[in-house]
Amino acid sequence: MAGVRINPPPRVSACYSGRVGVAMTIDYERRAEECRRLAKLAARPEDWGHFLEMAQTWELLAALQQGKLAKTFALAEALANNLVTPTKN
Repeated sequence: MAGVRINPPPRVSACYSGRVGVAMTIDYERRAEECRRLAKLAARPEDWGHFLEMAQTWELLAALQQGKLAKTFALAEALANNLVTPTKN
């Protein structure tokens, strides 16, 4: 069966992507915290700004990831409750 790709059922796929997404969000939030910590330690004011800008970028990525997670969980719940049917690609 070379070349045949078997996709997991939607529930399993949504569960897996949810775990990965949560881990990514936590990682982004930790990176933002680290940038804020480094900003406090930086000796030069221009360095503070760079670290704070990086922290804001990580926070934005975390917020975007949380939005993706909300959509993924909503779809998984709808599939579990037979409110929508999966489509085949």
